[in-house]
Amino acid sequence: MARRGGVFHKLPARREKERRTAADERQTSASLRKQCGLRMRWGSRRAADWPACWNVREEISPTDFLTSSLVKKAHQRLFFLRTLKKNQLSADILGNFYRCAIESILTNCISAWYGNCTVTDRKALQRVVKTAQRIIGTPIPAIEDVHKKRCLRRARNILKDSSHPANKLFQLLPSRRRYRSLRTKTSRFRNSFFPTAVTLLNSVPR
Repeated sequence: MARRGGVFHKLPARREKERRTAADERQTSASLRKQCGLRMRWGSRRAADWPACWNVREEISPTDFLTSSLVKKAHQRLFFLRTLKKNQLSADILGNFYRCAIESILTNCISAWYGNCTVTDRKALQRVVKTAQRIIGTPIPAIEDVHKKRCLRRARNILKDSSHPANKLFQLLPSRRRYRSLRTKTSRFRNSFFPTAVTLLNSVPR
């Protein structure tokens, strides 16, 4: 019981205010869901299933945030590369620093995500390589070449390991010269690692 003239006489009114606030929040949430037309169907990728109030842009690539963070980290380390250049270090030391501190960031798990990068993302990554190349003064492999090299090396390692779960995806044709191409229905799957690896293996002369 609340005590008159004390502190506890305000408790009933406070509880009633909390109930009203909770009811208002539930009503507001329900009206927003109705207004946005939210359909709670997990796994659907249609634009109509997303609420308009979220302002989801379809042109955003799933690798936009990844490449932007990689480019940002690489630019931070270009400062140290310029510092080493100002101290007149040799091109070999600058190249080693680039491979250890910059290229290792740009090409981390590159075989998994580079295939689905947009043209803008690839140009941003290549600009970092060109900037480092001007600083060092010696040619540096392009990101595209590094991606192909990593994919081929990973695919050959899978082919050598018969116990690998993905080994069965690389099936030789009856000619024993080319591998069977994987059937793909979406561009995302077509640009992923395994279809790209099969294409690269078929393009390498035997």
